[in-house]
Amino acid sequence: MPLFSFAFFLVAALFTVALTPLSIRLAYPLGAIDLPDGFRKRHSGAIPRLCGLAIYFAVFFVFIFFFLPEKQWAALLSGGAIIAALGISDDIFSLSPWPKLLAEGAAASLPFFLGLAPTRFTLGEYAFSLPPTLSLLFTVFWVMTLTNAFNMIDGLNGLAATQTLLSALSLGLFASSIPAFAIAGAAFGFLPYNQKKPKAFLGDGGALFFGYALGVLSLGTEGTFSLFIPFLFLVPLWDVASVVVLRLWQKRNPFLADSSHLHHRLCQKGFDAWLVVCLLALLSLGGVAGYLLLSYTPLPPFATILFLILWFFCLLFI
Repeated sequence: MPLFSFAFFLVAALFTVALTPLSIRLAYPLGAIDLPDGFRKRHSGAIPRLCGLAIYFAVFFVFIFFFLPEKQWAALLSGGAIIAALGISDDIFSLSPWPKLLAEGAAASLPFFLGLAPTRFTLGEYAFSLPPTLSLLFTVFWVMTLTNAFNMIDGLNGLAATQTLLSALSLGLFASSIPAFAIAGAAFGFLPYNQKKPKAFLGDGGALFFGYALGVLSLGTEGTFSLFIPFLFLVPLWDVASVVVLRLWQKRNPFLADSSHLHHRLCQKGFDAWLVVCLLALLSLGGVAGYLLLSYTPLPPFATILFLILWFFCLLFI
């Protein structure tokens, strides 16, 4: 890891560690408290869930500390402010889904207007151009998908933060996204507060912001989007896809929370919660290995397709 990248990681982690206790204290008078319900929320006692505030400002202070006036940072912080405010409002007031989706769509369109939207897809040696309309639609769809995927997977202590840490480090190391190290640092700094006996939860503010940040940063800055990039977000993307398909198949509202997520299904099979976090982390590392294999190994098209099919069938058994 280059020294400059490590500085991003370290500063974000330190600010998160310092600001999280403040967000915990603020959560009680604001009512941003998560109470157990005996269904999906089986923790004991009231847990503050306002940590999106600490995480957003930790990343913001990295920008201030290093003064990085680049369009990726502009999209990350401006759209991230909308997303964090939206999530924090939901943590306090429990908003309905449609206003949230409209606000997410507005924030997800910002990378397009700031010149970060991809103008072509690549699949190994092959490239496909995108007209402006499709570029806008893809940008909004991709960023909103990751935004909600990381929010939906935030169901076990340490799970969303661990997945964010792995995805952000992978983006930084293998997709040349230096700002991703700040996101990784923020996730790492939050983990001590979200262990087996949690002192705080990410809340929608934190989980949505993590997903949004990774969605923006994974677009890159060169106008080219590799179709292998989703492998760096394998677990959150598979979780959101499988849950939405399952709910629609059962003719249920895809926006209503239930216990059909990957982590819930593994816990229902008798796995300990922290073992589930570790298993899903290993699966994410397998996704990173798949990205490296497909991106940097000259596999013939048939081998690439076979690899993708094998991955798909492995995920079906989870």
